[in-house]
Amino acid sequence: MSKHIKRFLNSGMGYLPFKIIEGIFGVVALSLYSHLLTPDTYGGFGLVNVTVMLTYLLAIGWFNFVATRYVSEQKTENEKKEFYSNILTLQGRILAALFIMYIVFGAGLLYFKEYNIRLLALYILFFVGYTLNQFYIYLLLFVNKRFQNVMLMVLTSIIRPSLVYILYKAGVDVIYILFLGHGLTDLVLGSIAFYQVGAYKYYDRKFINPAKFKTYFDYGFPLIGLTLTMYILNISDRYLIKFFYSKYDLGLYVPNYAIASAAFLMISYGLSRGFYPKLLGEWKNGNKEKASHILRNSIKNYLFIGLPAATGMYILSNSIGTLFISNEYAKGYPIIGIVAFGMFFLALAEYANKEWELSGNTKPIFKNSLKAAILNLILNIIFIPMFGFIAAAYTTCFSFFVYAIICFMNRKKEITYRLEVKELLGIILSTVIMAFTVLICGLLPFKGLVLLISQVVAGIVSYMMMIFILNVYSIKKLLHHEESVE
Repeated sequence: MSKHIKRFLNSGMGYLPFKIIEGIFGVVALSLYSHLLTPDTYGGFGLVNVTVMLTYLLAIGWFNFVATRYVSEQKTENEKKEFYSNILTLQGRILAALFIMYIVFGAGLLYFKEYNIRLLALYILFFVGYTLNQFYIYLLLFVNKRFQNVMLMVLTSIIRPSLVYILYKAGVDVIYILFLGHGLTDLVLGSIAFYQVGAYKYYDRKFINPAKFKTYFDYGFPLIGLTLTMYILNISDRYLIKFFYSKYDLGLYVPNYAIASAAFLMISYGLSRGFYPKLLGEWKNGNKEKASHILRNSIKNYLFIGLPAATGMYILSNSIGTLFISNEYAKGYPIIGIVAFGMFFLALAEYANKEWELSGNTKPIFKNSLKAAILNLILNIIFIPMFGFIAAAYTTCFSFFVYAIICFMNRKKEITYRLEVKELLGIILSTVIMAFTVLICGLLPFKGLVLLISQVVAGIVSYMMMIFILNVYSIKKLLHHEESVE
């Protein structure tokens, strides 16, 4: 790999283009699925999908925090053996316990209620593939294999919908194609990532130490609060929509929500995976001044991209929905813009939590997220029965906003990363000008994709012009990443 590619991958925004590619294919997949599946079928898949994600998070996902926090500290052969032996052992025991519980649960479904045994088997494939993919592809970032990480990440986003479409054209029942296509893709690419990480090379039973399990649990499990908040705020509304209404209404909600969620996960993950390994390295070296500089510029980069993105999606939500999702889901189009702002606030809260993560005291994150999650559940129970699935989007957005406020008010305050008022106002004013430009361009005598592209291009041009005029960024610094984490 050339020095230029390495330098770009290690810059503050170096990871973002690959997340953009992933996001584009994610939107393509959502569009494809909305045309292949009825809202009822899509709603059923959405319910199983979020259940799998929640199960993974509670059972295995907290290992992500442990692995990314400690893996780079394992320098000697014995340190690596101890770390990976304990990680693999604990993961294996948890997966075995989950498998036994699932067999008992599945047997109960088959005995007391007619159920599709093929679907039950596909759920296992779906979960195992998802687990391998999520854990080991992400871990590649922290074992200095960033290129392999981005390649597998992009391949996942491309192969999933491609395989689903191939299965559909091959005549496989639509009830199976998503679970089979996603499960096989994740299993294969996750296995490649597992091989690339090479944890199995260091497995040695002599190094298994149950005391390490508690150490890992004490650090990693409270951090689930951060991710659990996102899932609870994403998931609770779906269960309640299904409870108070039907799979059809849930089907209208899921793809529209997913477009906004995919866009902001693309932005937030793209930026955080670019700066977090360096932030962690500077913190471990005791360089708080450098860590402050990295975090400050990372927040600025996020606001620079995230605020106009949320605003644009809010203004263009109907156009985006019309273009990318089947007309059968049109009632849910407003959800796109509402959820976009909610995801903007959720990702912003992550920056306030970074100090707690760096210091290893993750319990405050759990407490803050729990407050927001309880608020969201209460609001959902009150307003979803009254106003339908659109209310779920508003309650989620408000809860994420409250969560961000709580996180910034209660942050650790060991490092300084306050943005200059001039920079913040510059980004806000540029976003306002962009919004007016997009609205005015909506009067152009175009339709469909041509009109949407015209509005997006005009919005980007007007926004960037204002950014440079107000000197929030200079062209030279932006092109050479001098305001990134370098």
